[in-house]
Amino acid sequence: MENGQFSHESHGHALTFYEESEEKLKKIVKLSGEEIGSPLCYGCFETIHGPAYFCEICGDFWLHKSCFELPSELPKHSLHSIHPLTLIVRPPSLAGFFVCDGCRDMCPGFAFHCEACRFNLDVKCAISTDGEDLRSRKGVKNTEIPYFGDEHLLVSFNAKQEVEKTCTGCQLLLSGPAYGCLDCEFYLHESCKDMPSEIQHPYHPLHPLHAQVAEYGSECDACHMPIRKVFYRCSECDFNLHILCANKSLQVASSLKFKGHEHDLYYFVASYFNEYSLCNTCRKVCKGSYYICLECKYYVHLDCIPLPRVVENDHHSRDYSHCLTLKDCFVEDDSGQYYCELCEKERDPTYPVYYCDQCPDRNPYLAHIECLMLEVRPN
Repeated sequence: MENGQFSHESHGHALTFYEESEEKLKKIVKLSGEEIGSPLCYGCFETIHGPAYFCEICGDFWLHKSCFELPSELPKHSLHSIHPLTLIVRPPSLAGFFVCDGCRDMCPGFAFHCEACRFNLDVKCAISTDGEDLRSRKGVKNTEIPYFGDEHLLVSFNAKQEVEKTCTGCQLLLSGPAYGCLDCEFYLHESCKDMPSEIQHPYHPLHPLHAQVAEYGSECDACHMPIRKVFYRCSECDFNLHILCANKSLQVASSLKFKGHEHDLYYFVASYFNEYSLCNTCRKVCKGSYYICLECKYYVHLDCIPLPRVVENDHHSRDYSHCLTLKDCFVEDDSGQYYCELCEKERDPTYPVYYCDQCPDRNPYLAHIECLMLEVRPN
């Protein structure tokens, strides 16, 4: 049932009230001919249901009736009784969200805010009756990160993917436990927060690499993508590594020995940046996957090493009399975890792999190229 138009300080247009928001959603789907998913309330960022307000002009702004009718002030709250909390309809930070001091979730919606204490509660915690239990389960944690150039005091929070903030370290989306400085938008996954300040990496065995904050124009020497904020660096050799490249390469595979070159080669999947690099064997542009010597930027196409399409492995051939075939990629299931049978380390399912096509699909035999081909000869 539709019932008039109303104004709210959170939005510049008049809002139409619908007693049954589900009926309005059905009409939108019918008119557009497309599924629109589950829209979120701008106030609490929970799925829209029941009575709600909708902006007919924007077409994507919703407010639960309960969020529309929130009081402008809470004189006293069990989680913050010393000062009243004032309702603000926009996050009290430049980051575009705030961290709720009750549940530790990140929220881009309405906040009950104390300016003096920089204290915030999201809607669900502000109206909850078990706030003390929330605080005991998820207390505030602060930690200093001293080796990122400028020291930051980071607060813990639970990252939600819909806020779409990325980790300053690995540049992946935040999800789950994380830490952040909202004043300068410095965020870290829990795992990235605990990254060592110094590592010894096989990509650069000559010197240790140190965690630093990136300067403008820095580029990763492994994937050739731009570096933003935190990375590993050898200043003596001007060698840089993304945190993700440093961690992922240690998990995936060992180096490949190639008699056409004195140093170890490492596998890289095709990317936009490697299209500017020439294969040192055939002198053609590296548009596909390739191996590279990071010490002297020596590139070799996968086909130029060359790799045999079919090989025998002593262990597998002896037990099953099967050969292994080279495939561009292979995903055996949807578990999200894939391993090499030889080194028992994690492998990337998008990389080429040797696998046995005679083994049952439920238990295929898969191995890194590097683990099978300890030495290969050039053409």
